[in-house]
Amino acid sequence: MKKQMCITIICFILSIFIIALGWMPAAADYIGDCNKDGSVNINDVLLLLKKVTDDSMNVNGLGDINSNGIIDITDVLALLKMISSESFITATPTKAPSTVMPSEIASALNPDAVFSTTTGCTEAVIKNVKSKDYIIKSFTDEDFSVLDTDMIDGAKFETIVLAKNSHLVTMYWHENDKTMKILWESVDEKAMSVLSPNEATDKGAIQIVQIGTERVNEKDNPLIGMCYVIKLSDGSAIILDGGFNNTPCADNLYNALEKMDIAKDGYGKYIIKAWSFSHGHVDHTGIMYSFSLKYSNSVTVEYLIHNIPANNAISPLDCNVSDFDNTWKNAFPNAVRINPHAGIKYYFGNATLEMLYTPDLVATPSSPITYYNNSSIVMKVVGAGASLLSYGDAADDASLAMFNNYATSAFKCDIIQITHHGLYTGPNASNEWPNLKKIYEATQAPYAFLPMQSRYGMGNSERNGRFTVIVEWGYYGRTQMAFVVNETLLPVSQSEFNSFVDLQMSSPSGRTVLGYNGINKITNEQGMTTYLGANNYSPMVTIFEFSNSAATLTLNEDLYSWLG
Repeated sequence: MKKQMCITIICFILSIFIIALGWMPAAADYIGDCNKDGSVNINDVLLLLKKVTDDSMNVNGLGDINSNGIIDITDVLALLKMISSESFITATPTKAPSTVMPSEIASALNPDAVFSTTTGCTEAVIKNVKSKDYIIKSFTDEDFSVLDTDMIDGAKFETIVLAKNSHLVTMYWHENDKTMKILWESVDEKAMSVLSPNEATDKGAIQIVQIGTERVNEKDNPLIGMCYVIKLSDGSAIILDGGFNNTPCADNLYNALEKMDIAKDGYGKYIIKAWSFSHGHVDHTGIMYSFSLKYSNSVTVEYLIHNIPANNAISPLDCNVSDFDNTWKNAFPNAVRINPHAGIKYYFGNATLEMLYTPDLVATPSSPITYYNNSSIVMKVVGAGASLLSYGDAADDASLAMFNNYATSAFKCDIIQITHHGLYTGPNASNEWPNLKKIYEATQAPYAFLPMQSRYGMGNSERNGRFTVIVEWGYYGRTQMAFVVNETLLPVSQSEFNSFVDLQMSSPSGRTVLGYNGINKITNEQGMTTYLGANNYSPMVTIFEFSNSAATLTLNEDLYSWLG
């Protein structure tokens, strides 16, 4: 109050002083013409004084009289001196902000192809590029700024991110074949804030929780479904997928948030820092419908992450993208959508999401993704010096793309999520997924998660989830289960399966299965331990803590016993 009063007195005295100076010449475009009325006079002094007391005032960049980078009372005195001596400084003309759109810049570069990749995102492909710098300059010349992003170690390609206002441009530069991919989209500015580390990055422990899912009233496939919840050091959560569109899946997820003591906001809502969906299949995205219907008023979702391909980037589409988008927008209208891109790190609290593979890395109109599971996001969740490699349902073609685009060191992790619930999948099943096997081996992971559930069987009541994964699908999908149990799988019977419980017990077929505990845990002879998402009758919950550069198991039990 005293400061305001002093300024008012000074203003009054200065007003009298200026009036005594008499007539002042026109001074359009002069430094000091704070109100830009074409002259420099007492009105500019008064406006500048207001600027000193109220930083929200706009003086059009012409109030920094002494050009020291700040506006304060010294500028007022300098302006008075200029007026009294009738000396003025011509303002440097400012460049009008560019209104050129990313699509116009990309079009001027004569791309070989332009197409929609994911919701709201367009991509241009330019081949035989002599210099990436020329393309980057085409955008920086139009006021795009290169963001300071920390790219993933081991990447054999470069990801460049530029931004202007709400426009985000992502470039994939492949030096080896001189190809540049340019992706552009309109985003919320909050989506840009998670591209750089924050004060909490990698500080404090995090929890990684595998929650077995439920599939009800359907017996055609008892295995599928995937749900992971990550608790950050500030108590908020990151959710990966979630499971089916049914009440048990919704209830289990919400009750898990409660059991984990996830932090709440000022309205008493659980804080979901980010909710990421690997791809569009209903055993991964269906939870959005049932959960939002029942619990949208009980949680706050800050960021929504998905990279579901557009029609011309994948065939068949196999997902109702618009229906999914409308559902989450109606349920969580304040959630900021992030369209993730390969080679970028996203920072949420003390966890970092490293995007190793997104479908726009490989899809083109002439070569769309033909197997929907290969549209899955593959990413590493990193915190406290440990990591989980989340594979979604990605198959061998996605694995090949990653193997070609990263050094093997990029895949090293503490926990590997076995893709596609341990099931074999169509493409490359006959040759045992050779590229997936390379990625698995490169992880050097001491632990594995195998997301599946077994409440219902198909036909024979003895056919349950663990039997199907370990025996039936294990035989047909040799690469995956051979990696888990570290042996060549042969056909076995139900009775042989029941004998797997004892360590190193040879089955009648002469095989040895090491370390299966009869519930949901398999330990192979190389020491890797795999935790299935279900036992014979019920979903399981498995919890690891990441701290001090290590992953430590803290809980593994029946889900409903844990939830109480």
